[in-house]
Amino acid sequence: MSPPAHSPLRRLRPFRDVSPDDLAQLVAAGRWEELPAGATVSDQGDDALSAILIVEGRLRVRVTESARDLGDLWPGSVVGENALFGVRTARSYSVSTVTRSRLLHLTRDQLRSLTGNGAVAALQRHVIEVTGRRLQTADLDMRKVWRGEDQARHAARKAAEEQAAAAEAGARPGLFERLKTLMGVSS
Repeated sequence: MSPPAHSPLRRLRPFRDVSPDDLAQLVAAGRWEELPAGATVSDQGDDALSAILIVEGRLRVRVTESARDLGDLWPGSVVGENALFGVRTARSYSVSTVTRSRLLHLTRDQLRSLTGNGAVAALQRHVIEVTGRRLQTADLDMRKVWRGEDQARHAARKAAEEQAAAAEAGARPGLFERLKTLMGVSS
C-alpha cells in the first residue's frame, strides 16, 4: 500500500511539533497497512519483527491463552515497541482491529536510517514514556501480589502456630492441673 500523506501522523500527539519533512521521511520509511474491522494484526507467539504505530482506528489486545482482553489501543499507541530496541521476541498477546485501522509498521533499522529525524525522536520519546507508565503499573501490580502473598503467609504461619499451641496444650497439663498435682489434690 502506498504511504498516505504525513498529515495523519501530524494529528497524533507525539508528532504535533515535528516538521512536515521529518514526518514525510518517517512515513516513507515504514510499511503501511490498512485493515477492516475484525482483522488480525498479529497473533500471540508471532515473531515481533516490527513495532506498529496506530495511525487511525482502534485495536484490541488479548492474551489468547486465557482469552483475556487487556484493553483497546487508540491512535498514537504503539504495539510491539520492543522491536524498536532490537529485542527479538515473540508477541506476548494477540492484536486485532475493532474498527477500520491504518497502521505504520516500523523496524529498528528503518529508524536508524533516519538519523537526526525529529519524527523518530518524537516516536522514541513517546515509546519511552509509555514504557515507563507500563513499568509503574506493573510495579504496582507486583506490590499488590507480594502484599497478598505476605498476608497469606502470615495467616498460614499464625494458623500453624495456633494449631501447634492447641496440640501442645492438649498433650501437656495446664497450670491448674499441675498445681493440683503438686499439692496432692485429686480431682
